Amino acid sequence: MTVDSRFINEKFIDQIESGEGLKKEAEVNVTSFIRDKLREESFTRQIVTPQLISADQLDRDAYTDKPKKVIDKEPNSKATWVSFRGTPKNNYFTGPRYEIYFAKITSDKFEKSIHELKTYDNDIRQILSDNSIKDIQEQEDANFINACEQIVTNAGPSQLLDFRNAGGLIKENFLESRKALRKLRIPHGVSLMSQATAEDILKWNANEIGDGAATVQYEKGLVQRTIFGGKVIYTIKNDIIPDGTVWHFGTEQFLGKFFFLQDATVYIKHERDMISFDVYEVLGMGIGNTKAVVKCVFFNP
Repeated sequence: MTVDSRFINEKFIDQIESGEGLKKEAEVNVTSFIRDKLREESFTRQIVTPQLISADQLDRDAYTDKPKKVIDKEPNSKATWVSFRGTPKNNYFTGPRYEIYFAKITSDKFEKSIHELKTYDNDIRQILSDNSIKDIQEQEDANFINACEQIVTNAGPSQLLDFRNAGGLIKENFLESRKALRKLRIPHGVSLMSQATAEDILKWNANEIGDGAATVQYEKGLVQRTIFGGKVIYTIKNDIIPDGTVWHFGTEQFLGKFFFLQDATVYIKHERDMISFDVYEVLGMGIGNTKAVVKCVFFNP
């Protein structure tokens, strides 16, 4: 254990054992740690920037007590919201505005003896947060992609492109796939793919991508965050983004909104020698223009 880890762990356990006031400080400490990690690792948060809003910015609904936000949208576009557990089934809007409903999502609960925590060599905040971060991320990312899947399935070939029998993941097909947004008069914002798919792009030779890019890829691997000038996000979550699939999204102005009533927040309960720990957040997300989403399949996983 490093001196830094030992000090962090001792302070964290002291805060939990010292009463409600200091336990609250421990919760704030881990909450900040988790929010930083989610900003780095949730691909949905990188595609659409989350905004924290207050209760007085919500809109009332005539038929439910569920919190919602009404957003103006682009003329002649179709919009929907991302359905999380506890929100109404998503609907499509063609009028001048669309609704975003909010829901609470939570991680699994983690329980541990405080005496066992004292034996840990690594930063306890990291140990406590790893599983909860994974839970929260997967609920955010999987629900976002599920909504996108519904959109491209309804849209058909203009937004659901299949290159499996047309050469697969070659440069010409990748550039053609990105043109799908422009054909719909949507500017390209970002592309999303698994790291394994990106590693297939590393196979493109210098004649296709230029000597400079080929040299960087040979020496450093997946360090570039653009391909042919377009921003790219790589993810290890190939259970959500299968290898061989690339998503293209419009810029945030066209794509939608991501709101929090409550960003990821830690709750710690201390009873006798046991602590329990979980994370929750209250969020809502809307896709303001369903044309701003394109799915491309280049090869089977």
